[in-house]
Amino acid sequence: MIVVVGGQKGGVGKTTIAVNIAHEVSQDSKTLLVDADPQGSSANWHFWRKEQNLDACRLYQMKGDLYDPLLDQAELYQVIVVDSGGVDSIELRSALLACDIFVCPVRPGQFDIETLGKMNDVVEKARAQGNRELVARVVLTHTPTNPVMADEKEARAILNELSAFSPVKTSLKYRSAYWRTASAGLAVSEGDDGRATGEMQNLIKEVLNND
Repeated sequence: MIVVVGGQKGGVGKTTIAVNIAHEVSQDSKTLLVDADPQGSSANWHFWRKEQNLDACRLYQMKGDLYDPLLDQAELYQVIVVDSGGVDSIELRSALLACDIFVCPVRPGQFDIETLGKMNDVVEKARAQGNRELVARVVLTHTPTNPVMADEKEARAILNELSAFSPVKTSLKYRSAYWRTASAGLAVSEGDDGRATGEMQNLIKEVLNND
């Protein structure tokens, strides 16, 4: 299975989601984490983890056309998780031709939601170019913890209109646990916020099982 986490907007939690998926599935499956983002955030997370002598899956940094390299590595690993960064790039587009699942995180704000129109076209093009079975999921992140605020509800009304994507029911609330654990080389489940852990585990289960 090849899972790509990416999009056209930075700062929405792509690396956090990618490293947590990789950590979770690596408990039971031979897993490779691929950092295809020039910022190298997943590679930094992996380095910090190794510095603390914590268990970590294999990590490769890749750039350029990822299609053949990913398919080659798929012969060796049960699960590959690709952090493709927050930009429409050759890395993202080539990875979409090879992957099984595409996860696109966005915040429930106008400028973030507007980027999904282009991502919708990118996914449809990947399917037209041969990856007919590509599953595309959009995840809302940084959603308000205050139930009175209607940001998430309004955003979901727009997401349901996307032809190429299936929205993930689980959202990641605006919790400091997500960036505190990631910046320490930890998975969310290794932190002390049970609510964040539950959200992340539910999201991973939903994405991988395509619920």
